[in-house]
Amino acid sequence: AIQFLKRAMAQEKLPHAYLFVGIPGVGKTTTAVALAQAINCAEAENGEGCGKCISCRQFAGGNFPDLQIIEPVGQFIKIEQIREIDRGMSFKPLSGRYRVVVIRQAEMMTQEAANAFLKTLEEPPPGNILILNVTEPRDLLPTIVSRCQKVGFRPIPASLIARTLSGKTNLD
Repeated sequence: AIQFLKRAMAQEKLPHAYLFVGIPGVGKTTTAVALAQAINCAEAENGEGCGKCISCRQFAGGNFPDLQIIEPVGQFIKIEQIREIDRGMSFKPLSGRYRVVVIRQAEMMTQEAANAFLKTLEEPPPGNILILNVTEPRDLLPTIVSRCQKVGFRPIPASLIARTLSGKTNLD
């Protein structure tokens, strides 16, 4: 998934909406934030943020103004949250090249929220990228899924984790 996103950045072919699919805890939100940092970095290198420019420092401090993470309120993502996304997207990004909106557990949108979100997906203003994180895309409206670039996330194999850790710690 990360290599796919790095290629898209290198080719400057970023769609307006991604659908990150994978089990909880696999790194979808972490990857979304890293993508937001890399595409807004002044000195991005190899598809990653430099960590030194003002945008990267804002990301490190957790206060980059053009990153918005939406989560369910209670059990659901409500229509008011989607309307707030629409309001924010109607303005240009404040400091970065792109505003990135990450919707965690996107399958938890109410029917009204999902229908309102479709309007956002159909004609998003330029300079905005939407990232929907889901466990199972079948839990979303098919029209939402069809308007997003799907990126699958799989867990890192335990053998690779073990090799990496043993190489860095000199433990078996």
